[in-house]
Amino acid sequence: MEPEPSLFRGAIEVLNSLGLYDVILPFLFVFTLMFAIFEKTRMLGIEKVNGVDVPRKNLNAMVSFCIALLVVASTKIVTIINQMLASIVLFIVLIFIYLVTLGVLFHPSEKQKEFNVPAAVKYSFMAVGAVVIIVIFFHAAGMGGFGEVVGNFFMDYVLTGTVLTTIILLAVLIVAMVLIVKEPKSKGGNK
Repeated sequence: MEPEPSLFRGAIEVLNSLGLYDVILPFLFVFTLMFAIFEKTRMLGIEKVNGVDVPRKNLNAMVSFCIALLVVASTKIVTIINQMLASIVLFIVLIFIYLVTLGVLFHPSEKQKEFNVPAAVKYSFMAVGAVVIIVIFFHAAGMGGFGEVVGNFFMDYVLTGTVLTTIILLAVLIVAMVLIVKEPKSKGGNK
């Protein structure tokens, strides 16, 4: 005997049949993203309002609206966006879980008011995040062409046991060398 679908599952299916996930949310996502980019970069020009330079909101909104409509008109682009967003949200949740774990395990000292992450770690996370998002894009786009070549290269050559072990060993050696060579910070006014 099959369990009855929940009331909320039925509501989600109704919203899906109305096009919420295929039309409305992708439209709002692209419109918001494009509008924010146009507002921040002032790419479409500025105008003076009370002597202050402000972006042209009307023009930014119209161009963003047109781009969002063109994106929604293409079902392939909407499919790629939906697949990418699902993977990116999962990636963000994993990063959040990692950061919460760091916060629980490493408490700031009495002198520190908050937990500071070294700049090298921040930039490493940014680089890894950029690579992960690019891989997510190629995967969502069907891994055709360049994505398939990159995916096959990583699976066949980079993620083999020998290469992966070598990369880990080199990373450990580099971290050890940096920790050994790094000069201790002077305390107070002593040099």
